[in-house]
Amino acid sequence: MKIMVLDYLSPKNHSDLYNKIIFTLSKKAKVEVIAEEGYYDLHSEGWEEIVLKEYKINKNEKNMILRKLKSFKSMLKTRSLIKGNKSNIKLVLTFDTVTFGIFNSLSKMDNVCLLHHKNIDELENNFKKTIFKTYMNKVNHLVFEEKFKEYLIRSIGIEEKRIYVIPHPSFTKKTERYDTSTIDCIGLSNSNDEKFINAIIEYEKEHNFLKKNNLKVILRSKVYNYDNGFLKIISGFLPQADYDEYIKKCKIVFVPLPENFKYRVSGVMFDAFSNNKIVIANSTSFVRIYNKKYPNICIELDSELDFFNKLYDTKNIEVDENEFKKLQKNHNEKALLESFSKVIEGVLENESQ
Repeated sequence: MKIMVLDYLSPKNHSDLYNKIIFTLSKKAKVEVIAEEGYYDLHSEGWEEIVLKEYKINKNEKNMILRKLKSFKSMLKTRSLIKGNKSNIKLVLTFDTVTFGIFNSLSKMDNVCLLHHKNIDELENNFKKTIFKTYMNKVNHLVFEEKFKEYLIRSIGIEEKRIYVIPHPSFTKKTERYDTSTIDCIGLSNSNDEKFINAIIEYEKEHNFLKKNNLKVILRSKVYNYDNGFLKIISGFLPQADYDEYIKKCKIVFVPLPENFKYRVSGVMFDAFSNNKIVIANSTSFVRIYNKKYPNICIELDSELDFFNKLYDTKNIEVDENEFKKLQKNHNEKALLESFSKVIEGVLENESQ
């Protein structure tokens, strides 16, 4: 069994996730990875049996049009490597919904699996949905939740046999809860809802809730700056080492997701779960799924200001370690490997028909 792994956008904050997926796949098949130069530099450990081929391309394009252009350039650079490749499956870890449609019509790749992130949410855009429908039943799709699969079948029209659910990896336990915890709560996602952040700042300015209760909170924003010694808002680029240190030192991870976060998962939440940290998050379809499964370690907010009440209530509660163990079991390497076995079997069966 041979699997070729491709990535047409190479998002910086996904390299750890993709490393876990690739490493797990290498226990099932011979894996060849085609990647942007340097993308996996921090994740080469254990890759002795994995073939890595790199190509040069401009990095970190922030403009939407430039990102799409970068995606198309990545496809062109990998085209010669794909042509005539005998891999049984081609797994695309990140793709642009529109440019992939154009490229796929030209390259005519077979046995393709697309891993969905924000792509499903983007289908609310009629233009993107129209392009997506031109190829959706010519490829296979991987999603992280059963509810996402149901949406793609019922609302978009993908054939059920072409969609597979895999668990989002969460099997690297780095820290123990309260181990050297010096920060009560962090919220460092690059996708934080700015309206939520502003509401917290304004409430703290007026009521000094965090200051009065000796609660230290560090949040990240693209818009706001604030620091009263207890609520600190940071902005700009956050190095991975600093992010890991914050995770290690905090007790709770706050994830204020934007309203358009419907059919995708939060990597920050899984960073928290992997490190045995309780998550507080606003109500989205994804958060409701995990609050129902793991109510003691994924706490749902009713409103922006409910953040203060939940933080205060959660600070000293006794952690349900069994829920962390249950989540780890459902998202560990064994669970991921079992799900990929079903994917491989299904994809090969689809292509044989």
